[in-house]
Amino acid sequence: MDKVSGVLTTTSSSFDRETVTYYAVVIKAADQGTTVKSVTMTLTVSLNDVNDNYPVFDSASAYTKNIGEDSAIGWLEFSENGLALIKV
Repeated sequence: MDKVSGVLTTTSSSFDRETVTYYAVVIKAADQGTTVKSVTMTLTVSLNDVNDNYPVFDSASAYTKNIGEDSAIGWLEFSENGLALIKV
């Protein structure tokens, strides 16, 4: 963490949310007085997931979805094992 700007940087070139969902960064600030006063806090950095995995489909199945003309624009609800809400 830069002591002037407060910008937090890392030496890691990538993060994977499937491996680690958050990081707890302990930050300590101290003055330069003759009797040093300091405070410590923990900053929790939560990672958002990006779609970095290709979808997997059962090759034996065919997927069909009929979309009504009054369906909401931009969203397709499709359920395979109860999971999926796709923005199109």
